[in-house]
Formats: sequence, C-alpha cells, structure tokens
Amino acid sequence: MSGDPAELDVALVRQRPMDQDPVWLQRLGGVIDVLVVIAGSGIVVLMFANVVSRFAFRLDVAWSNEIATFLMMWGSFLGGAAAARRGAHLRLHEAVERVAPVPRAWVEAVVLGAVLFLLGQMIWFGALVSKVNMSQQTTVLYWPVGLLYAAMPVGAGLMLLFFAVDFARALRTIGGLRRGGSV
Repeated sequence: MSGDPAELDVALVRQRPMDQDPVWLQRLGGVIDVLVVIAGSGIVVLMFANVVSRFAFRLDVAWSNEIATFLMMWGSFLGGAAAARRGAHLRLHEAVERVAPVPRAWVEAVVLGAVLFLLGQMIWFGALVSKVNMSQQTTVLYWPVGLLYAAMPVGAGLMLLFFAVDFARALRTIGGLRRGGSV
C-alpha cells in the first residue's frame, strides 16, 4: 500500500466475490435486494401518504403505521442479509489483512465460525420469540405479532447462508495452504 488516501479507501471496503457464489445463491441475493427496495419504498410511500392524509384531510390512516412497522422490521433484517451478501458488515478487515497469509486464513475461519454461531443463536431464539407471539395480534390489522418477530430468524438464516459460503471458502483456503499452495 502506497499510503494514497484513495487506495486506503478501497482497501477498507472489501467486497465478497458474489460472482463465485452458486447460481441459486446469486438468484436468492437478487430476490433479497428487490425485497429490500420494496420494503424501503413502501415505507416512504406509506408514511408520505399518511402525512398528506393527516394535514390535507385530517384523517389518520392507522393501518399504514402497522404496515410500515412490518416493512421496517423485515427490511432491516433482509438488509442485513443483503449486506452479508456483499461483505458490507463491519469487520476488522484492516487488522486481519496485516496478518501473514496462513494465520490470516485461520483468523478468518475463526471469526466466520463465531459469526455462524451467533447467527444460529439468533435463528433459534428469534424463532422462539416469534412462536410465543403468534397468538398476539396487531391493534388495527389483527396480524399475528409473531410474523413481525419472524423477520429476525428469517433474516439471520439468510445471513447464515452467505457467511457459510465464506466459511467454506476460508476452510478451502486453509486446506490449500496446508498442501503448500498460495493465497
């Protein structure tokens, strides 16, 4: 690295090699991206319409707040999966990149293993919370509140898929290094 600020900015943002993912995972990532855009756009449209309705017609569209809450929760966790797909989650990339290639592969594998464990916990406990709250209903639309909480295990499960592919790549790298290959 030459110390050029532009080069530093590029070095701090490491993208996942999405083109190396299996085709089904690439397609799933595309669907997730579309759903995130729909959720974000839906929130903007609903909130704008509700504000206009309140000021122009003195009418509150209560159901729009409930739908916006669902869209926000689902959009957030699906957005987390979209970020995992791109390798855009916060990480100690700069510190890991300074480690020699063989220990770096091990550090990557350990970190990804910890992330997979954490995501497994999010799936497990998120599913429990969702199940417990399925009998509760929202106040206006009478939708099960558990569907709102289901965003966490679903989003964590999707993130787990992308991180599992990265973990497998890290293990293959370790295997290649042990056989005398290069990074």
